[in-house]
Amino acid sequence: MSDTGSHASPGSAGRYPRENEGRSLAATRERRAPIETIEISPYLIGVSAYARLGEDFGARLCAEAMGTEAVHRALVRFAQGELGNQIGPPNDVGFENFDYPTVSAVRQALETLGIGYGVQTSQPGRFYEYPGDPIANGIGTPVNHTQPR
Repeated sequence: MSDTGSHASPGSAGRYPRENEGRSLAATRERRAPIETIEISPYLIGVSAYARLGEDFGARLCAEAMGTEAVHRALVRFAQGELGNQIGPPNDVGFENFDYPTVSAVRQALETLGIGYGVQTSQPGRFYEYPGDPIANGIGTPVNHTQPR
């Protein structure tokens, strides 16, 4: 997940939960860990689907992307601690959450938190239009690893 809080495709619209009006930075960051946790589920769905098909390469790609989401969650927890929030004990002693076993359940959970996927929600915060492809517009960071190995 990007720092904007949305995986919307270039040219689509989305709402960034980090821009919640009337909320402190610390309160906004508290929402990030649940978002990152929810976003692990689609990758677990993918791993399961590829495993059922006997497609080890696809399963591995989903697992690699899921690892990125888990790192995002760890960074959010670290930031929460640095901001003085209580973060509790580490959550590294069990299995990943798989509370959202379908893509529609993932989308519904994220929309409940204010991720609009092109639709402005009732949640507080600003609504943004994506400016298109960020790399083509000169504002994005190029990805160095574009081909899986």
